[in-house]
Amino acid sequence: MADYNREKDRVTIEETFAKLVDLANSLSAEQRRAAEEGLSEQELALFDLVTRSDLSKADRERVKRESRDLLVKVRAAIEGVDRWTEKEQTQAVR
Repeated sequence: MADYNREKDRVTIEETFAKLVDLANSLSAEQRRAAEEGLSEQELALFDLVTRSDLSKADRERVKRESRDLLVKVRAAIEGVDRWTEKEQTQAVR
């Protein structure tokens, strides 16, 4: 019984690892970088806008937290605006 369970666990582990490798290979460079930074792609975009290369590790973590918070606040502000993407005022000039 124990041998059967060990073999079953090994197969499950190998299958899970193969799925993770496939997932990692399917990610774009930005998706990978976002995952490495522990941010969503939208949070990473905000982080990139405000970060500098000379930040300490603690400062980088603080900027990440603030990027997350800012995205939440922006989304909340946008939710309150009725159909804002359809209005002429908010559309880009072509």
